[in-house]
Amino acid sequence: MARIKEYIINDDNTVRYVLGKYTYRPLIVFGINPSVATAEKNDNTIGIIEHIAEMRNCDGYLMFNLYTPPCFAAIGA
Repeated sequence: MARIKEYIINDDNTVRYVLGKYTYRPLIVFGINPSVATAEKNDNTIGIIEHIAEMRNCDGYLMFNLYTPPCFAAIGA
């Protein structure tokens, strides 16, 4: 079975909301900062997540980034 690849971003590709590569059993991860990984290149956090997924016998990962846009952060919303 082919691996599923998830890559959900904003319009200008500066915020990654969802990243993932898995087949059946992904490690589910919630991040609290925007990722700098791309569909082609991992960042350090994704590298660590892939390692943890392997240690836990998962076949990949699915990461959701909880992100507050700067305009809401500035007003405390």
